[in-house]
Amino acid sequence: MNVKLVVLGLLMEKNRHPYEIQQILQQSHMKYYMKITKGSLYYNFERLEEQGFIAVTDIISDTPRPEKTVYGVTENGVKEFNQLLLEQIGKQENMQRAIHEALLFAQYGDIEPMISKLEEKVAETKLYLTTMETVYEKKYRQENLAIGYILTSVILHLRTELLVLTNLCHDMKTKKLTEKGIDVLRIIDPSQ
Repeated sequence: MNVKLVVLGLLMEKNRHPYEIQQILQQSHMKYYMKITKGSLYYNFERLEEQGFIAVTDIISDTPRPEKTVYGVTENGVKEFNQLLLEQIGKQENMQRAIHEALLFAQYGDIEPMISKLEEKVAETKLYLTTMETVYEKKYRQENLAIGYILTSVILHLRTELLVLTNLCHDMKTKKLTEKGIDVLRIIDPSQ
């Protein structure tokens, strides 16, 4: 997660204060695929200002609450945003996952607790998938195409993950994990 890119991107839309960005991240579909802590957000605002990529455009003090400092993107910030955007699009994705390490040695483990843990993971994945499908159905008519691609990518990944975990759980229950020569790819995706 590139917090600088997120902050600059949201400031490219319009000038905002950090709390407003925090609210956008918490109340929009972004919360399902972006996790940014409050501390990280404010830290990045400070760093971006120090680096000259954002600047104060206004200070709102018309309420009894503390002042709100509104920021906008500078000319150098636009350049930095474009550079970060290109870097993020071209970044190599890491397919290494914790479950892969565990599966290497699963044949030596206690099978019942592993099955139980996998069943929990299947239930969590189903819930997350249902949530993302609901978000997609509510949002795709309102959002731009890029958001549609993000949500679609997450949904397709979760559907595949659910297929893999469900089959894996079944094969653990039927004690097949040590069998050789099974074409798992075509079991999971018969179109292959």
